[in-house]
Amino acid sequence: IYLAGIKGLRRSEACALPWRNIDWKNKTMRITQTASSKGEIRKLTKNSPSRRTLPLTDADIDFFTSWKKTQEHYKKFAGNSYDHSHDGYICLQPDGKLISPALCTDRWKRFLENNNLEKIRFHDLRASYATSLLGAGVPIRSAATLMGHKKPTTMLKYYTRTCDEDLRNAVEKHAKKYR
Repeated sequence: IYLAGIKGLRRSEACALPWRNIDWKNKTMRITQTASSKGEIRKLTKNSPSRRTLPLTDADIDFFTSWKKTQEHYKKFAGNSYDHSHDGYICLQPDGKLISPALCTDRWKRFLENNNLEKIRFHDLRASYATSLLGAGVPIRSAATLMGHKKPTTMLKYYTRTCDEDLRNAVEKHAKKYR
């Protein structure tokens, strides 16, 4: 959820993210591969703009540090029953098995149902990230690069939403300019 909603990753990118792609010193994360819906790791991303290096904030580093400690706890707790075949990956279940994009979607739906929340697609977290980038004043080309899009128009067409506050601000800006 964090990787989609806060960093804008696709499910397939998040599920295939290895720890070696986190550069703790330079505070970056490299997106270099994806996972199929069943969880097989593919050595390529969707397209070349999807292969990217993203900056990490101090909050991101704290998140990854905490999650790495949690994974170590799971390994110790599970003992010999822990599946080490995907050691080195970030998105693992408590038993060490890789979280597939399909499982990610299933768990998201269950989370929403269990908490009586509005049903939205997991992919909508990514769209919310795109919208929030633009709302924060990030230039469209920079936002598209962060999202892994070759063309900014792709992001504008499929990933961003207009909210009432944005419309009100646009009208106010226009009114101030032409008063």
